[in-house]
Parts: sequence; structure tokens; C-alpha cells
Amino acid sequence: LGRDLSRPCEEVLQIMAEAEGALAKAIDLEMRLAAKGAEASSSSSSPIGGARLRELRMLRGRARGRCALADHAARSAHADRALEDFEAVLSDTPTFVQALVEAARVVGFAGRAEEGLEYYRRALALGSGGGGRPRR
Repeated sequence: LGRDLSRPCEEVLQIMAEAEGALAKAIDLEMRLAAKGAEASSSSSSPIGGARLRELRMLRGRARGRCALADHAARSAHADRALEDFEAVLSDTPTFVQALVEAARVVGFAGRAEEGLEYYRRALALGSGGGGRPRR
């Protein structure tokens, strides 16, 4: 092949950065819309943004996690940024098994095995009956 496969593919990283940027804009818009809705209805008991915001954060966290896989030089920074998204999801929905598993994977990519094991333990404690969706 003659290609150096140890270096990250710049084109893939560029695409992932664009996806991350687009998701960040969507998250900001969703949060603004949810805040306006909460102001209009002060009796709202759901977390800001609800399910759609959670899904956007999961997508962005996954994109950041994939960057951690592709970019060896900045793996820890990408993992930390991905973890921010998964932790935001977990702060609203602590029983979201899929967020726990994704967080475990990302910190594992970054070489933080003990931290990854803790996320996996939390997911296992919730059981596998949730199908990756929040358990109520």
C-alpha cells in the first residue's frame, strides 16, 4: 500500500470536526428552543430539551469518541470532550445505559481502563432490560 496507517487520516478528521460543529449548533438551537418553551410554560417538569437534546448529545459524543480513535496525538482531549456529552446525558437521565456504555468505550480508548470499568459496572447494575434506552 505504501501509506502510513499510523497517522490519522486528515480527511476523516476534517469530516468528523464538521459533524461535531453541526451537532454543536443543533444542540445550542435545541437548548434555546427548550428554554423558550420552559419560559412559556413554567409548569414544565421535563429536563431542558428532553429526548431530542439527549440524542444530539449522544451523536456528538460518538463523533468525538471516533475522533479519539483516529487522532492518536489528541486522543485524551477528544475523549474528554466526548465524555462531557455523555455526562450531560447522564445528568438528565442517570439510567441511560447506552450513555454509560459509550462513556466506558471512550475512556477505554484513552487508556483509562479503571474509569471505563466503573462506567461498565454502572451499566451492568442497571441490567440489560433497558435496550440502551433510559430506564424509568
